[in-house]
Amino acid sequence: MPRGVAKKDKKFDSFVTKIAKSHKLSLSGPVKTELDAMVRFMVGEVARNSASIIEHYLKRAKTVKVSTLRSAIEAHLKGELRTKAVAAADKAVKDSATLKASKKASKASKSITGASEEE
Repeated sequence: MPRGVAKKDKKFDSFVTKIAKSHKLSLSGPVKTELDAMVRFMVGEVARNSASIIEHYLKRAKTVKVSTLRSAIEAHLKGELRTKAVAAADKAVKDSATLKASKKASKASKSITGASEEE
């Protein structure tokens, strides 16, 4: 089996192990394999659904909105998992915007500082 294929098949193993360790659990090999398969299935389903929604949406608009992607993910989730996933997504979007704003401000202050030094 080519190396890339083996790696691709195991890409969530470390994630499953990390989550288990964060809850002070140890998992046997078969349990890790089963959880890995579940995670890959869920991510694949969300990706396929998202791709379909985005493809349809882009026929009418030039950009994809956060709400469009959110609807794709929410279609697969229910209850508390859905609520927590949406909250995590909101936080990620806000954190990303904050990071971009701080980088932009830092860049602006550097260009102002550089301009005043040249004078």
